[in-house]
Amino acid sequence: MEVVTLKVAHRGEQCRYRIQIEPDAGASAPLLTSPSGSLEYGIQDGGPNVTADSRVEKFGMFSDMQREASHQFEIRVAPGQDVRAGRYTGHIRVSLFKDDNGLDTFQDERIVEVVADVAPTVSASFGTDPLAGSRSADIDFGVLSRNQSRSLQFSVAANTGYSLSLSSRERGRLKHEFTDFGIPYDLVLDGREIDLETAEHDQHLTGLQSSQHDLRFDVSSDPQTALAGFYSDQLTIVIAAQ
Repeated sequence: MEVVTLKVAHRGEQCRYRIQIEPDAGASAPLLTSPSGSLEYGIQDGGPNVTADSRVEKFGMFSDMQREASHQFEIRVAPGQDVRAGRYTGHIRVSLFKDDNGLDTFQDERIVEVVADVAPTVSASFGTDPLAGSRSADIDFGVLSRNQSRSLQFSVAANTGYSLSLSSRERGRLKHEFTDFGIPYDLVLDGREIDLETAEHDQHLTGLQSSQHDLRFDVSSDPQTALAGFYSDQLTIVIAAQ
């Protein structure tokens, strides 16, 4: 909520006046806009005068000696709107009328620019609900055999573009618990094979639009000749707003 203070100047004899406050596009269009969408807002009066979601009217009277009067109104943007991140802008028209024996006479007007910034947000979780808060998951191959696959799904809720960064502690291998021996595996994200053997063992993907992602882990080599024991790797996924 933002509170706006108006000041009305007066010279001359006693008079009554009315201030009309509404969106520049008309009372039926209380929207802030950006290239990616629109954000609803309302104009409200915190005082005893006429109040509406998109128009406020203020009434007053000047005495002969009074030179100035102040009025306030509120601009409220409802929380929880599902809009893209970015800057949203609009304009409010403030019109001043003099009351001449019940007949309004236009005197002056001002245009007020309204700006609201929606910050980028990203939430992610393993499973189908991006707000579930599941930050870790285990993939268990059991007793390894050739051509095994396991899948894992994670979800992202974002109001902006986001990037995924994936890194493997063992650079795409399941490492033996006591030795440096490893069994390679393939990682496939949304149908795209990810290289986990790069020098920085880090793979960045950008411009992703889907909120549901699938990870598939494939062991294609024959583990029958491998050392007996427990094998593991740790995959880290970092999701960041762009």
